[in-house]
Amino acid sequence: MPGGRPKIDPVRDRDTLLDHPTRRAIAKACRRHPCSVGDLERTVRRKSLKNQVEKMELWGILEAVATNSRGKPEYALASGWAARLEAASARSASTALDGQSFVVLAQPNLASAARCLAREHADDLAWVGVLGRREGLLLGVDEEGAASLSEIEETLRSAGIECELRPIRSSASGASIEPFLRGFGADDAGAGL
Repeated sequence: MPGGRPKIDPVRDRDTLLDHPTRRAIAKACRRHPCSVGDLERTVRRKSLKNQVEKMELWGILEAVATNSRGKPEYALASGWAARLEAASARSASTALDGQSFVVLAQPNLASAARCLAREHADDLAWVGVLGRREGLLLGVDEEGAASLSEIEETLRSAGIECELRPIRSSASGASIEPFLRGFGADDAGAGL
């Protein structure tokens, strides 16, 4: 079809193949440990990934390294692809939030809480957003930071600020947004606050 999107060329497009959010999520999962297609569908929260995984193996991004107890191949990120995965992650706006806990702080005296956080934990927070008309703060706390959520909460309580920091356990970005929204509330243990 003239004017359509050009076909992916795994040689020409090698440096950008992992810019696609689903391929990037598959590569990240396979970098952590070998995964079967079924493992990947659970981890990435998408169905029908077999063709995508086979294409990534054909392109040399993934390699079959073992078989699971059911005889299904398990894939790992091929050597030489870690740097490309990191570069693709750095280019992706959605991965800017990877490795962070999202915390909602909503309480009557938000100004006092904000001053306390600025004084005691500014370096532990990756970012802060205001909810509504200053009804709450949404905090991004780096999971590898110096202070844990419980330590930040204890600091606020010691300053006389009654609060409960609630981590947001599940979020979605990129190609996972539509399936996430469709399934929102189906598993109350893993969705939302």
